[in-house]
Amino acid sequence: MKSNELTRREKDTLEAITLFLDANKYPPSIKEIAAMIDVSSTSTVTRFLVGLEHKGYIERVGSKSRSMRVLQHAS
Repeated sequence: MKSNELTRREKDTLEAITLFLDANKYPPSIKEIAAMIDVSSTSTVTRFLVGLEHKGYIERVGSKSRSMRVLQHAS
């Protein structure tokens, strides 16, 4: 796998963020993402978000829950 390729769970996370943003016009919280992708641990979601950020798919500002924006969509 290339270093910027998304894992299946990262793709699920990015899709959940995008759908939530489209519907609500603001980003989801980590707990909301966990519920949408059926994960019980917020630390797992945080790991997915860190991966998405390192790969250039999202941008997060500080440690605030809703401070993210999508930079590119999964292909």
